Amino acid sequence: MNHILLLGAGFSSNWGGPLASDVFDWLLQRPEISGDAYLKQLLWNDRNAGGFENTLSQVQSDYLRSPNAESTARLGRFQTAINEIFADMDRGFATRPTWEFQNDLHRTLGHALVKFDAIFTLNQDLLFERYYLNEQAFNVSLETNQRLLGCVIPGMTESRDNSAPYPYDVGRTIWSPKPPGEFKVLERFQPYFKLHGSYRWDDGTGKNLMVIGGNKSLTIQSHQVLKWYFSEFQRYPGMGATRLMVIGYGFNDPHINNAILEAAPRGLKMFIIDPLGVDAADPTRNLPLRMPNPFKEIIETASKPSLSETFGGNAVEHNRVMKFFH
Repeated sequence: MNHILLLGAGFSSNWGGPLASDVFDWLLQRPEISGDAYLKQLLWNDRNAGGFENTLSQVQSDYLRSPNAESTARLGRFQTAINEIFADMDRGFATRPTWEFQNDLHRTLGHALVKFDAIFTLNQDLLFERYYLNEQAFNVSLETNQRLLGCVIPGMTESRDNSAPYPYDVGRTIWSPKPPGEFKVLERFQPYFKLHGSYRWDDGTGKNLMVIGGNKSLTIQSHQVLKWYFSEFQRYPGMGATRLMVIGYGFNDPHINNAILEAAPRGLKMFIIDPLGVDAADPTRNLPLRMPNPFKEIIETASKPSLSETFGGNAVEHNRVMKFFH
């Protein structure tokens, strides 16, 4: 049995990270936005219709249509504001001594995560890098009795800031893609694929490697490492009977949804962890006329409690979630 994990913004929200709908409030606070009446108006217009990513898509379109000084500066300000939000988020994450919710080793989040054959995420923050990939915070090899030697981000090279004081700080490193010939998953290492790139990722030309805004599929195809990541997301369900756990994903990305649905004939089964339960995967959940949930044939069940509850004090729900692996 193949077990894979897909994470969305609702995962990081358990530690204070913003959902896509919350980013609107964060952006309004940024000086790059508050001083630009046009950007503020776009954000308000898109607040309930596509959110900040629609606004960014419009700003990107303005630039492509007329790459003058004004459109260039506006796009730069918007991208700076987004980067600063990720920086603020990471500074908040860094104040935590751990991301665990209690001390029983058999009920920790890390004890569950090591059971996955692969982890995919749509998140672009550094929460996972801080508390799971970082051996100073969690030792995958020790947790698995060396069944796994670690968790790695395939296809990427980390350049650490050697001037930074001890201990190592993931918020001070830059990641860049390896040559395509080195795209591979090493044996006995758990892969962590950031499907939409990440904060602190460089595309090799000095530009951020983050997929935000419009035409996500096209952007993914334009970056070899992200193109490979997406092909891996499509490939894993074909490696045998597969169970997919989805935590905090709002099912708003068509390319991700299509990849999941295309795996259905191969026997894919899905377990959703979300406050909305199975309705998280229903695109018409907020409409007066509801349509059949397109994922209903592959949804096995759902869990509504937060991760802090399930991996904190709710032993009953923890036992139910861990049956995913049995």
